[in-house]
Amino acid sequence: MRNIDEDPFAGLGAPLVPPGIKELAVNAGRRAMARSPQPDIWYWLWTSRTVRLAWVVGVAVLMASHLVIPVEPVARPEGFAMPILFASADESGELAEIIDLPRITDDLPTFAGPGDQPREETQS
Repeated sequence: MRNIDEDPFAGLGAPLVPPGIKELAVNAGRRAMARSPQPDIWYWLWTSRTVRLAWVVGVAVLMASHLVIPVEPVARPEGFAMPILFASADESGELAEIIDLPRITDDLPTFAGPGDQPREETQS
């Protein structure tokens, strides 16, 4: 039986470093630093004339289409709150009444808590 005063973690020391691991790591790092780095995909994209030309053409097409294609305003029902109202098959308008939120105005009721003082009206 163990003594209560003994350290329960006495046998859990740090593992020993294998001999020669530091020299292997330093040598591998020196070899890697001596090589010239291989270009990654981002370097290739940045230096590729073809990719840059394709990007310029794409931006030009988007700008031209934005200027040429007419954009007509979408007719929305009065009190439109969410796009789900268009997809609704609700004929009675109950869904619109539930989802539509009133605009924030000064004449909306305030909800004061038990310790809150009601706001006094100021004339300006």
